[in-house]
Amino acid sequence: MTTELNGQKSLVPFVKPVTKQKHTDRLPQSIKLMINGMPVLFEASTSSVATLGRGTPESPVTVDFSLFRGQEMGISRKHAIIEIFGERLMLKDLGSVNGTRLNGMLLISHHVYQIFHGDEIQLGKMYLRIYFVFS
Repeated sequence: MTTELNGQKSLVPFVKPVTKQKHTDRLPQSIKLMINGMPVLFEASTSSVATLGRGTPESPVTVDFSLFRGQEMGISRKHAIIEIFGERLMLKDLGSVNGTRLNGMLLISHHVYQIFHGDEIQLGKMYLRIYFVFS
């Protein structure tokens, strides 16, 4: 379901549990994020919140895009988080300046959206693909 936000189509925030997931009803052990067009892979455990952004020594992030033209690509210092909500992984934009998109749809800041294996996440101008890892 979509809505209009500042003249752009936006996903409606997660409101109620989805009864059927695309690939599995289990929570993955970890996630892998691949920057599209680059042989770069980040891996993060799903046992805690993963913060995506451009870290500093004073304010570290779980997945740091600083070395991958993060500032040039419009990624905020604390851009978005991936967190656990029940048995689901959720994505939340943290009020970033250049926005977050999920499969091409603009997210409303500070609302949670369910993510699935193979989804495309866009932070500013950087495109990522998310993969779930099960042991």
